[in-house]
Amino acid sequence: GGAEITIRNVSDDSVGFRVRTNAPDSVTIMPAEGKLHRGGVGRLRILGDRDARASLASGNVRLLIQAASAPLFGLLSTSDWECKEPQELQCTRIQVLASGHCGDAELRVRYNELLTYGTQVQNELIALQKKLKPAPGEATQYSAAQVTFMLLIGVI
Repeated sequence: GGAEITIRNVSDDSVGFRVRTNAPDSVTIMPAEGKLHRGGVGRLRILGDRDARASLASGNVRLLIQAASAPLFGLLSTSDWECKEPQELQCTRIQVLASGHCGDAELRVRYNELLTYGTQVQNELIALQKKLKPAPGEATQYSAAQVTFMLLIGVI
């Protein structure tokens, strides 16, 4: 599996494209360059191993898709790209956000984070209940449900 990005040439001419990324080497983008004729559609696949999925899940991976007019036959060479002036390039920046199933280890980490958070909320509830505990013979002003609700509102 992997993520897929669809690109479309909306210009009247053929365009070459290339993809640059800050992703680690464990992430592969296929194709990393190519050509689309007028109205053409292409699909970029983002592939990788478990380490790559962790990098993608971090939200720190970004793609830069560059497009420029291309010759009728063949692809743009590296030197062709280097000779392009900035105004000849169209650039799209994309932040990759991974979704889907978590691995077992990641699921365990998230579960433990949730348990820790639940314990913190419970401890805060107990501390607030102690602070709100009325003096002997004084009526209680807040119920446990109201305190929990106030805690949840404070978190949100």
